[in-house]
Amino acid sequence: MDAWEKEPSLNQLLSIAKHFNSNSDWLLHGEQNMFKAEYARTPESPIKGLGLLIKADRLHLIREMSRGAFAFVLDNSSGQCSTYQTPYHISEQTGSGGEASLAWLMLTFELLYLYYTQPGCDNKMSIKSYLMDSDTYSSLIDGKTHPKNALRKASEASWWEDIWDKEQFNHVDYWEGWKPLCEKLAQKLETTPYSMERASLTAQLPLHTISNPPK
Repeated sequence: MDAWEKEPSLNQLLSIAKHFNSNSDWLLHGEQNMFKAEYARTPESPIKGLGLLIKADRLHLIREMSRGAFAFVLDNSSGQCSTYQTPYHISEQTGSGGEASLAWLMLTFELLYLYYTQPGCDNKMSIKSYLMDSDTYSSLIDGKTHPKNALRKASEASWWEDIWDKEQFNHVDYWEGWKPLCEKLAQKLETTPYSMERASLTAQLPLHTISNPPK
């Protein structure tokens, strides 16, 4: 305790910011917001996309309810949380470019599910998905609230497991426009190059590249 009776040094403050993954400018100077959301675009290669999503002990996938904006939080057992804002909108109101990007994202979700559930896998990673109101989502992305506080206000829903699965998405209805979106994506995934990529992934399971994908 004696070390903290004096004003902490610059290095100590930077260490605190790093440990809690908070904004060092806020901690040092009171400027900007307490946390920072990074920008991330999942690679169109599902294997590389998987590597991005499994870098932590817990993965939280978030859909904002108003426009369908998508973000994710990587949460480590050490207490460190990192928020990633993406360019994707999980919504039926997308153009052809957005639809193509969503199709690749769906393949990444499918591979994530296969990785997580493959026989003999001793992976203890936790994966959850949420629906979040606009105000809470904005606070999360703007860094005004801790990711865990934002997640507590969101509704947990297993949409990430169902949205790409034709056997499942007709049995649930997570938001307005859910089924038209799922049907559109299912049709897209049956076309080239998505169908070829999908067949390649499922035909090769299990693989060491899936057990230990590139990070």
